[in-house]
Amino acid sequence: MGSQKMCAVVGHDHSGSVLFAVTQQSHPSSPLVDEARVALLGISEALRRNCLYAIIEGDSCLAI
Repeated sequence: MGSQKMCAVVGHDHSGSVLFAVTQQSHPSSPLVDEARVALLGISEALRRNCLYAIIEGDSCLAI
């Protein structure tokens, strides 16, 4: 069995209340690709929930 990686995203509102939390299993890649994959997961979930505004934060300045 190949190695797997878990991607996790937490969306919250301006007061810090959690709006959603999502995980997704994926195959490991480079750190940059992994950061981009997590950002896309968060953006996709925010769009699915019809969020009007979003601020995307992450560890990689290149991916965000």
